[in-house]
Amino acid sequence: MGLTIEEFRATRVATTWTVEKCQSMGYEPSEDASVLVYEDESFIVCLPNGEYWLPIGNEEYQSVFLELMEEILYKDWYLHNL
Repeated sequence: MGLTIEEFRATRVATTWTVEKCQSMGYEPSEDASVLVYEDESFIVCLPNGEYWLPIGNEEYQSVFLELMEEILYKDWYLHNL
């Protein structure tokens, strides 16, 4: 059994990724980036403009609402990879 969405959110750790690490994950920043990493090593990038960026497979999501990005990450990535 996996985590509930509340438990999943509680695993969030803020970190900084180098440009090289970001590029290896499909993000092309001009400088190191703030990233939120979750239980299963999934992540959401914190963009300099205050938005969040979430890549899942061939899809990309962007929003100012972290809760929305976490719901998408939880439903479309975490639950599908249990």
